[in-house]
Amino acid sequence: MRASEPLAPSFEVALYYNINVNEDRRAALVESKRFLDSYYGVDYNTDFLNLWVAMGSPAECIESIRRYVDAGATTITLRLTGYDQKHQFRRVTDEVLSSFL
Repeated sequence: MRASEPLAPSFEVALYYNINVNEDRRAALVESKRFLDSYYGVDYNTDFLNLWVAMGSPAECIESIRRYVDAGATTITLRLTGYDQKHQFRRVTDEVLSSFL
């Protein structure tokens, strides 16, 4: 296949993405940074986190994920970057993923 040819419809395009649902986008950023910095032992900058984490209100998170879907992502694995994992799981499943059914 040449680079200019479109991918076959059966080709899976997977994305490993992070999410933190919080109406206060700044708080979602701060918590995600602390979570990811601690997990990886790295000091991630805000520009990088803005690309790697869907964060903010459910609508903002849906918009972030939708950009990857529109770009061709067929499988998206989400990691919750909040310390209250049960709360984040409920918010993601109830308020975000329902938009992609």
